[in-house]
Amino acid sequence: MDDQHDQFSPSASLQWLACPVSIPRTQGKSEKDPHPSAQWGTDSHALLEKAINLGMPPLVFTGSDQDSVEKAECAEVAWNYVQNHPQDWGPVVVRSEVQVDPGSVIGVKGVKGTADIIVVTNSLLEVADLKTGRHIVEPDSPQIGLYLLGALNDYWPNRALPCPFETFCGTIIQPRAPHINGPLRSKEYSLDELFALERAMELAVTQAQDPNAVGVPGEKQCRWCLAKGDCSEHKQWMLEEIIGPTGITTVSQESIGAAIAVNTEQSIPADQLSHILSLGASLEAWLEAIRLEVKRRLEMRQQVPGWKLVKAQTRPKWILDEADLIKKFKGMRGVSIGKVTKLKVMTPLQAMRAVSEEVAPKVEKLWERPEGTLTIAPQTDPRDDALGWVDTIKTKPQE
Repeated sequence: MDDQHDQFSPSASLQWLACPVSIPRTQGKSEKDPHPSAQWGTDSHALLEKAINLGMPPLVFTGSDQDSVEKAECAEVAWNYVQNHPQDWGPVVVRSEVQVDPGSVIGVKGVKGTADIIVVTNSLLEVADLKTGRHIVEPDSPQIGLYLLGALNDYWPNRALPCPFETFCGTIIQPRAPHINGPLRSKEYSLDELFALERAMELAVTQAQDPNAVGVPGEKQCRWCLAKGDCSEHKQWMLEEIIGPTGITTVSQESIGAAIAVNTEQSIPADQLSHILSLGASLEAWLEAIRLEVKRRLEMRQQVPGWKLVKAQTRPKWILDEADLIKKFKGMRGVSIGKVTKLKVMTPLQAMRAVSEEVAPKVEKLWERPEGTLTIAPQTDPRDDALGWVDTIKTKPQE
């Protein structure tokens, strides 16, 4: 496994612990394009690292534009958590952006990652992870457990000696994802839990090398897997999930429309509608993966009946920056600057952040928050039911 450096990333452990064969199957496959939110998260993490290393708040290191301020505010939540960390376990030592190796003690290679924050006291070992996305992550995720295991290996490489810690804690810091329990969520791990995760990690890495291993599909492990567009096990699982409870065998607008029609013998019961809707994210992710797989095959000159590669439509764009364009327009006879430029007012929330605290109350009187239109949401959503007859389930959402 020496050539499999970092293939088993802790951040993808929800996938490969459940379906080890997904790792070799994803080799050579890449995402369509990195989402802008990925760079947004990288920038926010860089601000947090700089703040911790230099001992100053993230807002000190950012610009005044709206995007930069929001990145710093996100990092600030993690910064404040570290600064206000309780001293119950003794003096606090904080490390940022630490490379950890969960398999180092037992000789499992290829499972490495970077922990955002490691907190060490006389008896406490804690890993805190800043999540800048809006997909809910809980502190009992295997990613946090593997980070803790990797950090433990650094401080306890010789298992023959007593463990230097009594308490192990994993914390998720997620400011941008509404959660019933708020942006800070923690879980205490036992040593037995960490050792069980270590054994599961070792088994998964071993199974990934088995050429006869089969895929193990499921909602959580398949969600971000790059191989699902070309995975027969995933295809069969999706079809069974849809056909099983509904009896729909022909996926067309007419057949589905007839099946969900109200007050007919063909109508789908409410519990089955709920089941199908719960598969929405998996279905959309599967279709996107299939699009990428078809594109990959066409790029390799492999025919896919009914499909071809074309150049995407684009919009015209200026070849000069804004300042040079205005100079050009001013030098053109018959061109009015007012007709080719426009003044745009910030959004209310942007304006509130841009003005001083003294002016903010005056600006606040100039806007209102309109009532939102009705939309469906899972019962675990922290917002109140709009009609007032369905209670919110105060349990953690599914990952």
